[in-house]
Amino acid sequence: MTTSKDGRRVIVAPVTGEIGDRIQVWRQKHDPEQARRLPPHATVLYWANIAPEDEDALDGQIRHAFLQPIKVRLGGVHLFDNPDRTRYINVEDTETLNASRARLFDGTHLTLPEQRTEWDWHVTVVRYGRKREKELIDAPFPDIVLNDVWTIDTLLWLELRDGVYEEVRRWRLG
Repeated sequence: MTTSKDGRRVIVAPVTGEIGDRIQVWRQKHDPEQARRLPPHATVLYWANIAPEDEDALDGQIRHAFLQPIKVRLGGVHLFDNPDRTRYINVEDTETLNASRARLFDGTHLTLPEQRTEWDWHVTVVRYGRKREKELIDAPFPDIVLNDVWTIDTLLWLELRDGVYEEVRRWRLG
């Protein structure tokens, strides 16, 4: 089920390395549609449809906001209080990440489209949990993440094309 029209763009911090692989294997088993659509990630900018003439300014704003790689900790799996019953991994120790998000929205190089500028940092593991409620009762969530440190060192600008998010641009932090 496609929830966004093709052409929608987002900026995400992909969870890479062994931690990302572990999360992705779990997602492929318990939420294969979303695992196919995009990698395990934390969303940095939910609505990133930027006009072509503003792409250089977006690059400047990203580099202004994310000065270096950021270390955070991935906690346990939780359930959002939403109708979809979304399961997610909590992102903790986010002070530096929060400061980067504040700089992202400060308009130094580009005023971003109007949107929510604060949210709980998380990595979704099952987007539409209500569809898989019975299967997930016995799913071994603890084997996904056990208090792991995740270094955010890359951001991806992704665009939804034919139901799958494809890379538009990549930024290495630091």
